[in-house]
Amino acid sequence: DAGDTWQRVVTKDILTVHDAKFLRLKQDPDGQIWALAEFGNVLVSKDRGRSWKSLTPKADIGWNDIAFLPRGRIVIVGEFGKILSSNDGGQRWSETEIPNTSSLMSLAIRPSGQGVAVGLEGGLLLTQDGGQTWTAQKPFTRSHLFSVVQDGGRFNAVGDKGVIAQSTDGRNWTMVPGKPNDSAWRTDQIAGGDGLLMAGRNPLFLARDGVKFLTEVSR
Repeated sequence: DAGDTWQRVVTKDILTVHDAKFLRLKQDPDGQIWALAEFGNVLVSKDRGRSWKSLTPKADIGWNDIAFLPRGRIVIVGEFGKILSSNDGGQRWSETEIPNTSSLMSLAIRPSGQGVAVGLEGGLLLTQDGGQTWTAQKPFTRSHLFSVVQDGGRFNAVGDKGVIAQSTDGRNWTMVPGKPNDSAWRTDQIAGGDGLLMAGRNPLFLARDGVKFLTEVSR
């Protein structure tokens, strides 16, 4: 019913999460729902959330974002600069060595394999092979970056202190001017209609037909 009513779900795998905070929910191209949480928890549901299966061992880490690529490849980023990847839909995982120790908050990877990961203190990584290898890039900001998405041929990143930036190649970024003295943090982005809805303190809508067209969302 589009979220009008909710039912609490308690299963064996959900109980193993204990007091861990859930950090991200995403749906993959096959309709499965993935839940990322603290303490190394990655869970998947094949029945719209009625039951869940845990896919990763417990660890002292929070997983923050997940990307789905063709042929069952999955890439996950998290605290302490950690990256996990799977080539079989999450049955087996391997850790990727990267030149970064700052926590990674979000990633976006194109079907071609080109992608970026962003994180705290402006952390920025680039991949050209679907997340198998990563190279550190010169930060375009020292503010925390909380979300990056790929939309309309561009990567869009948002974060703390009003930061909004765009890039076509993941290396060269252009800051998008917002409202004067805007220091609000924004934590997520959703593509839809003619642009991106940016969530957080003072949410904004970024139109695709003009990067300078920013309007506040009515509450």
